Order: sequence, then structure tokens, then C-alpha cells
Amino acid sequence: LVADGIEGKPEASLVELEWPNYYFFGKEGVLMLAEEADEQPDVALMHESFEKLGEMAPPPCGAEAEGEPTLLQYFASCGLSSRVLDLADAIFANDYGADMSDVGLHEVMHEQRHWTYGEKYLVLRGACLQDAMESLGRGLDVRTAWRVQRIDASPTGWGADGAAVELSAADGRVVRARACVVTVPLSVLQRGEPEFRPPLPPPQAGAIRKLKMGSALKVIVRLRRRFWPADFYDAVCSDSFLPEVWLSPAAELMRPDAAPPYTIVGFVAGARG
Repeated sequence: LVADGIEGKPEASLVELEWPNYYFFGKEGVLMLAEEADEQPDVALMHESFEKLGEMAPPPCGAEAEGEPTLLQYFASCGLSSRVLDLADAIFANDYGADMSDVGLHEVMHEQRHWTYGEKYLVLRGACLQDAMESLGRGLDVRTAWRVQRIDASPTGWGADGAAVELSAADGRVVRARACVVTVPLSVLQRGEPEFRPPLPPPQAGAIRKLKMGSALKVIVRLRRRFWPADFYDAVCSDSFLPEVWLSPAAELMRPDAAPPYTIVGFVAGARG
């Protein structure tokens, strides 16, 4: 998208950043570059233990998985200290929207085996995600205030245009398409909205019933002066109410000549939120 050009933002570019950038050890009150902290034996053991998950045989699924270990139990079995367990909770579990005691080991192992995106952050400079969405939406028939009540799928389709899916609104409006991607929140699906005709297959319907969605909260603070290192853009924080904080927009506010106000976003998820 950036190579093709973002409409109205000719200077837009991508900046590649290391993540995590900094660690903040809450009990110690210490802010430390991640690359320095990673050299400490207990932090290095945490990373080694996490990387091993992609090489291990997965635990059983389904009825046999009643006693599936959690990510917390796994890390504890690896001999991680309480100091580093708190850090691992902020790094890994917060991204899953849960505490480590609620994150099943099977899901973490599955992601580790299939993760191909590297460990770096790509952030926009000279543009924002709203600009990107508007560019991607150029020429598309985007409809808002259009609540889908029912989705009908037909193996034979409707008409000569090859439409296999029909979406119906409560007021009778209809849209037909070759395919439909449903991205409504899990809680909406669990309420039975929208209605699927025919009903979803048992595996998908069962997954919707059983899955949980953790709570999440973002705290946005605007400041008039800097108090962080010049190379700071993000920190993972152990033993803190907010397990992660970052500058936004990071690429702009990392410039030495960036003018106030400065915006910092804090993110917390799971029971801790």
C-alpha cells in the first residue's frame, strides 16, 4: 500500500522498529532497554522457554484437553523467577487479552509454529491508519448504517451473476455477493446475530459457544513535555496496571524536533483490566 501510494500522503513511509523497545520493572522502578535486559540470565531463560513452544508436540484437544496446562504453569515448570513471570505476563498474555493463568498452552504453541511475521514493528510515518483505510476503500461500495440481520448461503446461487450469499437487513434491503466475510464481535455471534441460513456447521457453532473474549482497555494521555529517553517508543511493564505503553504516532514523536502535545497510549487486557 505504501509503495503504491497513500492518497494525499506522498511522503508516507514505513519505519521498522524493534519490539519490545524498553522493559519497565515495576517492583524495582527500573526502565531498561530490552536488548540490555535480554542479556540477563532470567530474562534470557524466559525467551528461550517461549521459543521452545514452537518445537514441542501439542497437548491433546477436545475432551482429552480438560487438564490442558496454562502458559503460566508452563513457564513456572521452566524455572522462571517471579520477577520474570510478571514480565512474561505483560509481554505474552496481555497480547492474548488474558492473564497467563487463563491462556491455554495449545493456542500459544499453534501460533508459535505458524508465526512467520518476524519480531519487528512496522509503523507509518507521514500518514495514519485512517489514511490507509481511505486509500484501500477507493472505488469500493462502502455502506454504513447497514445492520445485517440474516445471511443466506445457496450452493446454486442467485441469478446469473454467480452470487452465492445473500445478506438481508431488518428493513428489507438485500445485498448479494459471491462470498461473505463475517467479522462481527464474538459476543454478537454468541447472541445469535446475524442469523445464518443454513445454520453454521457444528464445529464452527461449537467454537462460537465455547470461545471467550477477554476485556481490554486503552488509556490515552497527552503531555506537554518529554520525560522518556530519546530512543523510546514503547515499553512493556511488569507489575504495573498498564502492561504496555507506547507513543502515538510513534514514528512522528520519536523525531527530536517533535512538538507537543505528546500522546502516550497504555493498554491493559484480561482480568487485570
